[in-house]
Amino acid sequence: MRILTWLSTAILVQLGKCLDTIPRPSPFYQPLKYTAENKSDVIPAGKNSSLTLTSDGITPAVVILDYGKDVEGYATFTVTLRQGDTSGFEVSYSETRALLDSSVSDGPLTLSAAMDSYRINQYNISDESAYSNRLIQGGLRYQKFNLSTAGDLQISNIGFIPTVSTTPVTSLPGSFECSDQRLTRIWQTGARTIQLSEIPARSLPDFWELTSEGAFVKNAAPQPYFNDLALSLTEYQLEFWAKPIKGGFGFTLLSDTLGSGIYLFVNAANSSVSAHAGSTEMDSPPLALAELGTFPLNGWYQITALVNITEISVAIGGKSVLQFSQTSSFAGSFGLGDVHISSGPSFASTGGREFINGAIDLIGSFQLLPGFFASAVKIQQPPRTSIIQANMTGLIGYSFDLVAAMGEYHRMTGDVTFTHKWAPKIMHMLDGADSQALSNGLFNVSSSILGGDWNYYDPAQIGVVTKFNAIYTYSIQQSLSLLSAVGVDTARYQARLDALRRAIDEHL
Repeated sequence: MRILTWLSTAILVQLGKCLDTIPRPSPFYQPLKYTAENKSDVIPAGKNSSLTLTSDGITPAVVILDYGKDVEGYATFTVTLRQGDTSGFEVSYSETRALLDSSVSDGPLTLSAAMDSYRINQYNISDESAYSNRLIQGGLRYQKFNLSTAGDLQISNIGFIPTVSTTPVTSLPGSFECSDQRLTRIWQTGARTIQLSEIPARSLPDFWELTSEGAFVKNAAPQPYFNDLALSLTEYQLEFWAKPIKGGFGFTLLSDTLGSGIYLFVNAANSSVSAHAGSTEMDSPPLALAELGTFPLNGWYQITALVNITEISVAIGGKSVLQFSQTSSFAGSFGLGDVHISSGPSFASTGGREFINGAIDLIGSFQLLPGFFASAVKIQQPPRTSIIQANMTGLIGYSFDLVAAMGEYHRMTGDVTFTHKWAPKIMHMLDGADSQALSNGLFNVSSSILGGDWNYYDPAQIGVVTKFNAIYTYSIQQSLSLLSAVGVDTARYQARLDALRRAIDEHL
């Protein structure tokens, strides 16, 4: 599709820095133990323990904190004493100890607009006060404090303010116990994972902060702009103004639903601009690179990008700084700076009916003309009130999974209002999928734009894909009882299910 569009906005951009002092309650999650780097002594951390970090500016002071299990929430700590230069304080987060020492820890996590994209926060500690991040840190067990400048810090009240339920797994409505304790722990890990994903509606802060100067963007990877035709854009002009505060800023072009496309990184630290395939500058070697000359911080810059499928040009302040050809991405949205359904495990553990219903209500409202559902849905968005006038979705498997979740919800609740609301959308989805079937009965992905994988690091798939056919089969099976409950004659859907099963047995 050939579409020309432009966007003009003002953005204050800050990467990799966090200076929040938002008042929050004392942390619920606190570390169980800690150890200084390169030392073997593991010290138990009592409630409200304090840590002292002293660096000479040559050898950094490093402390590793262990929370003993996966936690999440708003990172918080209080500086009770500071002396000398404490501008070089850095905090890292990771689910594994092995990745904690990586230059990016176990991040960045670019596909989600529900939390901090980065797993390392930098602080210029200038006073003795409480510090609390504005955005959530997702699941982590380990945290690292690193003071690299010549100074002293005494820190207390360390931990995380949770955003999801803190009910112990052993006290959830659903339970499982086996004589093989390994199986019990596997179930409990799954239940905890479900619990960590059940975020109350309208409880998250906006991904960007709106100020009198514009949108203040920090610790946030670019999220793809979404409208009815955004994912099929091939030619357009993007224009915005940016004021880098520290480090630099980035934006994506030709972006898919997961935020991966052509990432442009304006690095104020070394006055350069580079283009990369992916969603950050770390995803690939530069496709193109240019020096910018003098590029001071705290100034406003006009950014203009022209996209013509494979040809991309970037201008700053009206001056061309980068022109290149690429073959990594051919269509998609743009971004400046996932909702998935796990109904069965949720009913079996947390009993989170309101979370399942809320997720279905949001994602299900993003239905496209052929019946599939858009996957570029962000948790802060309200449900739509009309069908999307477009025919492309990035992750076809999510559409099948959503239908299966609707069927699961009906079987577990018998909710009549729910059933009548979603039955027409399910039929539209299944009829659209049937139109993509080959003469041998198998579902066929006709375009790679449709064939994105929920394993976001895998390439898009096209043609007859076994797992897409399997989940299509499952979605029909799971939705039959819901359709029957509202009086739909399910004979044609049962016939499709039987034919699809035979085709899978014969050809896959």
